[in-house]
Amino acid sequence: MIQSIRFSNYRAFRSMEMHNVQPVTLISGRNNIGKSSILEGVFFFLGHRDPLIFSTLRRFRGLPTMVDSPRLWETEFNCMNSAIPGCISVMFEGAEQMSSLEFSRDDTFVIPPDADSTVVPLRTSGAATPDSYALKYVFSEDNEIQVSHCTVSGNGVPRLYSSTAASILPRSRFVNSAQLYSVSDELLAEELGRMELADRKEQVLNALRIVDPTVDDITPIVQPEGVQIYVKSGTKRLPIRLAGDGLNRVLYLILALSENPDTIVLIDEIETGFHYTMYPRLWEVVAKTAAISNCQVIATTHSYECISGASVGIQKAGRSDDFGYFRLGYDRNKGECAYQFSDDLLRTAIDMEVEVR
Repeated sequence: MIQSIRFSNYRAFRSMEMHNVQPVTLISGRNNIGKSSILEGVFFFLGHRDPLIFSTLRRFRGLPTMVDSPRLWETEFNCMNSAIPGCISVMFEGAEQMSSLEFSRDDTFVIPPDADSTVVPLRTSGAATPDSYALKYVFSEDNEIQVSHCTVSGNGVPRLYSSTAASILPRSRFVNSAQLYSVSDELLAEELGRMELADRKEQVLNALRIVDPTVDDITPIVQPEGVQIYVKSGTKRLPIRLAGDGLNRVLYLILALSENPDTIVLIDEIETGFHYTMYPRLWEVVAKTAAISNCQVIATTHSYECISGASVGIQKAGRSDDFGYFRLGYDRNKGECAYQFSDDLLRTAIDMEVEVR
């Protein structure tokens, strides 16, 4: 699990650090302060060896995939200034020092004729431009350095060239508000089917019953118009969407955690689509399911009610000691800062009606 994160010249962050990141961590702050960028930075760090990482990051923001390198990865640099290298550092549980990923512009890189590369086709909007340049990665872990380059070829295909062996990093799963709003029954059926084949469906049902104790079973049913998820309650079955979109979205989060054990799950705007009265149960579900699957959850929110609900729900799940809350703010001298609240301090602030967002 991640214990500390440091950003240097990454997006809006000139320098920003978060220490004592917990197994269940919630981040809040005003608009445009960088909450989503923290999650995307962690996702970038863990997945930087995937040539599609930049198009994936753009898709999270609803942006089209552009294939010329300035637009594909220049947005990851602070103020889009690729003249200054960026760096993301992470301290993992059990490690003696931080692992770091430095990324920089490299106009001198020439592809070796015998280079080993990872190539992934990309749906493009044109070919690479003449001013395209390589992005150089220097990944440091346990006093070992791994160097690689990401390029965009003339036909718009991203490639990753590496002269050293790759480290094995923890897996990550990213969930954003658009995904929560547009959960499809087909996706739920596919993931639910894998849980059933693994004899873990009861784990999903037990988590779902925290939100709705009347749920007896959930079953994908194929109909002429497509697959639908049905909920059984007593003798009645009805499509899960008729039971409320909240239940549908909770199931999506349960499956994201249950089907991805030992994963760092990043959830942007976790409150999306839920009524505020549901937040304590939502967080109880997330905390309990994450513990069973040994997942770390790092989530963001705009909602005061979601913050308050997290404290209540996580306490009910018996995981108050595993919970941490950060409020992002701006210091005139230091720039962006992450102010940490323990669960006890957060509950005291909420009881005293102190603004904690």
